[in-house]
Amino acid sequence: MLTDSFESRTSHEVFDFIIAHEHADVHALLLQQKQAVGVSATWLAQQLAGRKKARLKLPSWYAQREIMYPPALNMEQCTAEVVARFRADFVQQQIGLHKHAADLTGGFGVDSYFLSTCAETLSYVEPDEDLARLAQHNHQQMGAKNILHYASTAQAFIHSSTAFDFVFIDPSRRSRQQKTYRLCDGAPDVVAMQPLLFQRTQFLMVKASPLTDIKQGVQELKHVKQVLVVALDDEVKEVGFWCDREFEGEPQIQAVMLQSNGEPQHFSFQPKEEAAAMALVGAPGKYLFEPHAALLKAGAFKLISQRFQIKKIHANTHLYTADGVPDGFAGRIFEVASALKPDKHAATYFREGKANIVTRNYPLSPEQIRKKTGIRDGGEQYLICFSGERKKYSFAAYRLR
Repeated sequence: MLTDSFESRTSHEVFDFIIAHEHADVHALLLQQKQAVGVSATWLAQQLAGRKKARLKLPSWYAQREIMYPPALNMEQCTAEVVARFRADFVQQQIGLHKHAADLTGGFGVDSYFLSTCAETLSYVEPDEDLARLAQHNHQQMGAKNILHYASTAQAFIHSSTAFDFVFIDPSRRSRQQKTYRLCDGAPDVVAMQPLLFQRTQFLMVKASPLTDIKQGVQELKHVKQVLVVALDDEVKEVGFWCDREFEGEPQIQAVMLQSNGEPQHFSFQPKEEAAAMALVGAPGKYLFEPHAALLKAGAFKLISQRFQIKKIHANTHLYTADGVPDGFAGRIFEVASALKPDKHAATYFREGKANIVTRNYPLSPEQIRKKTGIRDGGEQYLICFSGERKKYSFAAYRLR
């Protein structure tokens, strides 16, 4: 009999089925049967897809056999475990272990869980009752006993609450199927909520889209003390605004480069430092440096040159050069092999006619260069094309790291 109730979905038989079919073809499952172990095949397929995604994104949750997974959009939007752990550590470094915290946009509950590790109690707030119930079940599976769950909107909850030591909010960045990047366009509107939020807490963290303009975000929000550009491996995941009700002044910008395996790197500065910095400029040397995406998002264009003593090739070409490799540089490093014209003869230079094509401030796209040269994608060699101060360059190169 098919009931598909919350109770039936959390039976041991259901989780046994999910574990046993973990590597099954989800689409085949949907085609073969409409239900199994008393619940719908559609829901089971959602669990299998979520568990597969969690294996790398949320390893601690994957390790718990009776975790329930939400629809695909919620899994896509939830924070990766490495990032969520960093955020909890950051909050603890800023204000220590605190008594009362709130996550006003609880969602799947990943951020709530990790933030609860540095609080006596944490209020999880989520208007979707089904999602809130699912998160409560998962928090119990993860052993979190200090999370209070509320099926409510952020606005209604904060209006009826008293005071918190810390509040976290992650406004939805999708509106009418389009991604939005201004904080005032998010749901809830954290910009409009600020006066009430700062009545309820001294410390506020706002998680924003990686495409959010940092300067605009600092203008929209009050009391921004730090801006965190958080990347995982080579991809910027979010821009976070750490706000302190008692802070007035220019915020610190911090590029945080997390690794799935390995130690994170940090690069911190204030906007006035970047404005005053003098970039070295010069023609390409033995090595080319492409800064990590987090550094570029943070806007440290001239400071990269100044701090690492490497030359910027052109004001609008975010590649740098030197005849040696500086310690601590975050990003890709290439060793130049030879100058090479991107013409019909270029493919013969590369092994099996394969190369990875990189363009920066160059009139042709990688696709156009492939069509022009006949170079196929792949291999260990690179063709790097870019504009310098006086002319355009193209080099065959090898990536060192």
